[in-house]
Amino acid sequence: MTAREALLRSLLSGDPRLTPEKVVYIDTLRGGDEPMTRAEFSHLLSEMETKGWILGVTDELEGTRKWKLTDKGRAVLLERS
Repeated sequence: MTAREALLRSLLSGDPRLTPEKVVYIDTLRGGDEPMTRAEFSHLLSEMETKGWILGVTDELEGTRKWKLTDKGRAVLLERS
């Protein structure tokens, strides 16, 4: 599966909770069919957030990013099923 699909599926598995970025990164590497650097992963997150498929939130206490799937992202996954 593509990295985009692996990332969306990772967030779907944690839905409706926010998923830590580190978990999403590991799931994307495991599920995706191409190797990916951390910089490429960050670019992918940014691209998908711009499209409205995912939403990122920064935890003010920990300083970490957490992510969730949006309705638009869920619809993208359903189209692939």
